[in-house]
Formats: sequence, structure tokens, C-alpha cells
Amino acid sequence: MLKALNLALLCILLCCSCDEAGEQQHWTIPHAQAFSFYPLAWKELLILPVRQNGQDGIAAVSRQQGTLRWMIADSSFANLYYNCTPYIAQGKLLLPAGKQLWCIDLATGALLWKDVQPYAGESHVFGIKDICYRTYNFTAERRAKVIRYSLTEGAHQIVHEVTYAPGQQFILRTPKPYPCGVDACWLSSTLRYEPGKAHGSDVLQRDGDGLHRYQIYPPNRKGKGAAQAPLLDGLRAYWMVGEELVCYDMQNRAECWRTELPAGQLSSRLHQSGNLIYAACEDHRLYCLRSEDGQIKWVLPGAGTPSRLRQVGQQLFFVGGNDATLYQVNTGTERLDGQYRLRQQDGRIARPFYVDEGVLLLSGNRQWHAIPMSSRAQWLEH
Repeated sequence: MLKALNLALLCILLCCSCDEAGEQQHWTIPHAQAFSFYPLAWKELLILPVRQNGQDGIAAVSRQQGTLRWMIADSSFANLYYNCTPYIAQGKLLLPAGKQLWCIDLATGALLWKDVQPYAGESHVFGIKDICYRTYNFTAERRAKVIRYSLTEGAHQIVHEVTYAPGQQFILRTPKPYPCGVDACWLSSTLRYEPGKAHGSDVLQRDGDGLHRYQIYPPNRKGKGAAQAPLLDGLRAYWMVGEELVCYDMQNRAECWRTELPAGQLSSRLHQSGNLIYAACEDHRLYCLRSEDGQIKWVLPGAGTPSRLRQVGQQLFFVGGNDATLYQVNTGTERLDGQYRLRQQDGRIARPFYVDEGVLLLSGNRQWHAIPMSSRAQWLEH
């Protein structure tokens, strides 16, 4: 049952003026118990999984004071994957939750539209302007379908389908679009696993000339391949494929370079800043590579099952999943500047976090902890 909880407009306006005028405050708010995801930022608001009045929901809170602006609760949110990728554009939030795809007004928390499919979709939605994509695996039909949505209207259509044989496990990743003339082109990837048989992993590229395939990982019996979405930079795509980081040229539909690392990624994602690519890998190391040729520039210690990477200026942050530690790396000096934990009474740091110039948002003991960046030493153990 859908329940939307909105504060009065007058209260919102008063809170806005107060938040904008004041300094960043330390605040806490209960974390949702049934689900989690990485906090999202929109204007002066943070979008979080919270618990209020005995209900789990998605809420918008003011960044500076933690004031609740709106909250929306629904049982389907329990299907949210902590490492999901929502899409934000035009003041709207597109949220993938199992079989459902929600479009929420970020200013008010109102539900604008919702699509429900017979089978669960991927936990990632990628878009460009008003065009969005999500993939669904219709297991009973042994068919994977890419559905294209209009963010504004919710209108949708199937734009690509792949069938697979009985006994196979098949994954078609949600396409990631990129600008291409008057329309959007996209990149996706496939993985197949079948006991006793070897299958390769392909890149699928849809552009103005049609659909193209490129085998990005050779046939193998383990189902290894391009399991994550690519990192896009202009007409180049960077993929972590098994233990290899691969650069793919979309214009020429060809591989630029391939660098093998000691380990691949599981919970983290590639991050780019300028001409450098960062990869937090499962060998407890953070790698920095040059984007033009894939050469490793430097390596620093990290942690197992690390979080996504977040950057503020020259400072790169991530959370170690196995040690509940926040790592701070100075990309200018190429050094590890600090390792931090929440105070003992505040619990262990979970992977989903957020940071910007003013605030560091961590979760522990089922609470979100908003910590002013200027005084974080007061709230963290070094």
C-alpha cells in the first residue's frame, strides 16, 4: 500500500531558508531496516532509505539540518538492491525495485508514474535526458528484453530481445546510452553460463548503423565476462571484465587496450577523474590507471569488498566492506591520507555512503550520521 508523507508547504519554505542560511550541522536519522541504497543528492536535498513512525521508506532530507521534507513508503521497496543505480533527471527520480519501476517527483515525493512487469528487472536504470532503459529477464520465456522508457510520460516499448536455450543462465545488462545524432545509441553486454559448456561475453552496441557485437571476453566455463555496466567517457567505454580492465572505442567498434590486474571488482565500480581511471579491487588494492593507454600509474592499499568511489577535489573516498573503514586517498600526492571508523557507540560503517565539500554521510547502528567535513575528526576515530 502506497503511503506518501509530505510536510506542509509553509514548513518546507521555512526549513529551506533556515538550511540555506546556516552552517552544516551534525544530525542523525534512522536508517530503513528492510533495504538500503547509496544516498542520492538533488539540489539541497539528500535522498535516503529511512525509517519513520515504524515504516521503512524513501525520504528527502535537507543536507544541512537533516529536516525531513517528504517520505514515501511501499512494501516493494524491500526489493531494492543496495548497489542499485537509480536515474535522476528533470527533477525526477527513476527507481528500480524488483518488478516495479517508480518515477518520483523529487520536489514533493509524489508518484508520477509506475510500471510493473511480470518479471523482476535489473537493479540499474540508465538514461540520457528523457530516454531511459531497463532490462528484464522473462525466465519462463527464456527471453531477455530491453525496455525503453520516456521519463516524462512513462510510455515504454521493447527495443531489443535476446532468447537463450534451456539449461542456460543468461544475463543481458541494462544498456547505457550515449549521444548519437538525434537519438540515443547504447552499449550493453551479455553473459551466458551452461554447465559443461564454454560461452564468451559480448558487447552489444546499438548505433545509427544497427546492432553490433564484439566479443570482450573469450569462451569460458565459469560464466565470466562483462558483468558490470561500462564507464563512459565521450566515445570511449571502460569495462571491468573478470580481472581485466578493457577500453573500447565506440566510434571504431574496436578495443583500444586491455590491462590485466591481480583481481577484479565485485562490489565497487570504476571511477574516472580527468585522464585517470580508478579501480578498487578484491585484492585489497586501489589502482590508478591512465585512460589513454591503460598503464598503471600507482597502487595503494585498500580493503576487500569495497564500496563505490566518491571524489571531492583531490580527495578520493571509499568504505572497506570487510573492515568497516572509511579510506581517504589524496590523488595529488598519491598517498593514503587517512583511515576512519565511526565511534564505537555509532557502530560499523556500511558500504553505502555519500560525501561532498560540506558533509560526510555514513550509516551505522541503523542510523544515518551526517558529519560536517570541517569537523569530522570530532565524530570519527582515526
